[in-house]
Amino acid sequence: MKFVKGMMDPMMDKMIKSFSKEEKEEMMLEMMPKMMEGIDMSEMMPKMMGTMIPIMMNGMKDKKLMEIMPKMMSKFKPVMYHGIDFKKCSKKKDEMVEKMMENEEFKKTFPQMFTDMMPNMIPGCLNRVYAGVDYNKNEEFTTKMVELFIKKSTANLNKSEKRKLLDKIKKIVK
Repeated sequence: MKFVKGMMDPMMDKMIKSFSKEEKEEMMLEMMPKMMEGIDMSEMMPKMMGTMIPIMMNGMKDKKLMEIMPKMMSKFKPVMYHGIDFKKCSKKKDEMVEKMMENEEFKKTFPQMFTDMMPNMIPGCLNRVYAGVDYNKNEEFTTKMVELFIKKSTANLNKSEKRKLLDKIKKIVK
């Protein structure tokens, strides 16, 4: 395999550079599901995200990425879901994020990007999720997420800040 990889890398670099953006997009959409067959996504997903997130952060400015991501995700998300061990995947993801946080630029930009991005992205995701979830799953998911957000968002606040935030949350829940 090392021999083949050694031959393929230089050839792939030249070949990929010769493709147009459209050709690269088409190849990604066709190849991702094939490449994922037989792969333990619990192990692979955090590695992929560790590689892709910095690229995506830079590429979000490029409208083309916003066009290709939904196409790409719709192709490989269903493949990823089946058989994935979410606890194992989450542990690996946390390990990868810790490694990524060692990078000063990532450490500086990721929290801001996350807090800017999530309020914009989550409502659309929730619209689709809640449309297909029964009451029991809705209750379980909602209470778990609210608990996580409250615990994490108040963990480093002083008493006054915590009371102010919780008061705002109480007004929303009424």
